[in-house]
Amino acid sequence: MSSNKLLEPNPVEQDRVIADLGSRDGPVLVVTCLIHGNEPAGEHAVRRVLARLEQSDLSAFEGRLVILRGNRGAAARDLRFIDRDLNRIFPTELVPPAKEVSSRDAEYSERNDLLARIETLADEHPEGKRYFVDFHTTSSETLPYLSLPSADDNLRQFASRFPLHRVVGFADEVGGSIDRFFYERGFLGFACEGGQHERTGSATSMEALLWMMLSATGVFPESNGGTPDEAKEARATLDRYVVGDPHEFEIIYRHRLTGQEGFRMNPGYANFHRVADKEVIARDKKGDIRVPHEGYLLMPLYQAAGNDGFFLVRRSSSPLEEREALEV
Repeated sequence: MSSNKLLEPNPVEQDRVIADLGSRDGPVLVVTCLIHGNEPAGEHAVRRVLARLEQSDLSAFEGRLVILRGNRGAAARDLRFIDRDLNRIFPTELVPPAKEVSSRDAEYSERNDLLARIETLADEHPEGKRYFVDFHTTSSETLPYLSLPSADDNLRQFASRFPLHRVVGFADEVGGSIDRFFYERGFLGFACEGGQHERTGSATSMEALLWMMLSATGVFPESNGGTPDEAKEARATLDRYVVGDPHEFEIIYRHRLTGQEGFRMNPGYANFHRVADKEVIARDKKGDIRVPHEGYLLMPLYQAAGNDGFFLVRRSSSPLEEREALEV
């Protein structure tokens, strides 16, 4: 059983396990970061939380916090991936032991190790007490938002406890994402797109979300004197990004890329940027690219690596109310 202290992974493990804190007796919150190696803000966020936890009363922990680094090889080279996108090769069904799964390239090796660790955590904690968050950032400007791996009502209700917009359907569109694998293994949670890669506010938004999740999952509850002042400020931090109530969106279009199109987004677009029907937003070797419907842009591509040029989302009620993302 884990003791209530920040565990120092052994040298072989320290590049994967950033922290393992608390006890197996309660719920577990698993945090993954750097699934894409050029998105270090998630690790910055968790290390800020860990630094504050080291000054806290760790006896207030009623569960376990496990933080895992994703694509270690790509992160060392500041690349999204080396051979293939790690966040597109996670299976949706139960998998055989890692030794029986082919290690064809760098990302399959990383995946197999993560699969084995997630399976172990699932075995160590009963269903109903497993939670996760997967931290990401984007190449475009963005409000922080949550990407839900399923439209399941329990998941949507859990996600609604956090004051950020929610997007449903990304995992169905792209396939093989780690958040969907977590969900299939009985973990409740989501991916968080914390902001643009280089923005200092991206780590701040993810840090705030992690404090809220520690409390909401019961891993480090305020009711037990656990979460320190930062947790009490977390909601106020996230509230700055949304005017009014957060909204839920669904994906209605995906612009897929093969890597041979010469795709280039026109400048000035951001996540949740409203676009008109047939608006020209990008170009490739064939000419102008127009959106097929009116809606809101999601993840417009402003980096060299990526499988998708952009997504289009919509919500079922009134138009999105938003304010510009703040540099916190």
